[in-house]
Amino acid sequence: MRNPLLSPVFGNFQGLPPLLIQVGSQEILLNDAERLARAAREAGVQTQFEVFNSLWHVFQVHSGQLDRATAAVQTAGEHIRGHLAD
Repeated sequence: MRNPLLSPVFGNFQGLPPLLIQVGSQEILLNDAERLARAAREAGVQTQFEVFNSLWHVFQVHSGQLDRATAAVQTAGEHIRGHLAD
């Protein structure tokens, strides 16, 4: 079943703003994140895809405790600020 309610990979990406997708290499959904990035790019959405080696699901919650998590959150903030309308 190709239902976007079950997986955003099957959604309509037209008109989306630039995406930042961050995932750990130990993430159980790594393949889904890769598929999501590919589908967005194929739809013409500017997509930045980052894989953090040896990290896990939602590693960003360890920002302030884990340097790579802190860096990921900082990158996300820069991404958002860089695409906000003035």
